Amino acid sequence: MRYIMSATALIAALALTACNKQDPATGEKTAAQKKAPAATQAAPAPAPVQQAKVQGAATPAAGSQPTSMPAGHPPAGGMPPGHPPAGGMPPGHPPAGGAAPAGGGTLAGTIDLDAGMKAKVKAGSVLFIIVRQDAGQGQRGMLLAAKKVPVTGADMFPLKYTVGPADVMMQGTQLAGNVRVEARVDQDGDAISKAPGDVVGALDKAVKVGDEGLDFTLNASL
Repeated sequence: MRYIMSATALIAALALTACNKQDPATGEKTAAQKKAPAATQAAPAPAPVQQAKVQGAATPAAGSQPTSMPAGHPPAGGMPPGHPPAGGMPPGHPPAGGAAPAGGGTLAGTIDLDAGMKAKVKAGSVLFIIVRQDAGQGQRGMLLAAKKVPVTGADMFPLKYTVGPADVMMQGTQLAGNVRVEARVDQDGDAISKAPGDVVGALDKAVKVGDEGLDFTLNASL
């Protein structure tokens, strides 16, 4: 029995020696070592963990400003040469939000109708109040302004009137200086043409634009 146990221990020791022995020709493990259980082989070292990096430019610091502007951009705090100043308009431009400069002064007064002309003044006709540049007594100066008033009948007279810059005939015309004022009840509504039956009247002298109390009477018929 003792002999049998000693033999068994000797066989186990020889087997262990064979498992740890390398092939002298190649330096590799023997076939017995290659067949050894996987648990006896060392586990591979874990791969190093790398932290992900954010791609792109770094975020600028708060409050930082660009050091340059795109080509053609106006310089900071200023405007290109020749540009109207900020908050202003070019010379001669009408004020923002307002009307163009007034085209002169006004004329005001009252137009009355002679009693003998009342039968000739019909509703539907038009009263033209005409202002001409003074060219002398009996002369027809350049037409400056004309005001058109619908006629409702003879009972609309006496009529208070005002002629001003809004009534000028041509843009840019100044209603100023010495002028002559006349009026006509026109049957066809055309300020240029005249027809038999039209009722007319005029101031008997030249007046200055800006005057008031320019009263006269329609007292004749064409």
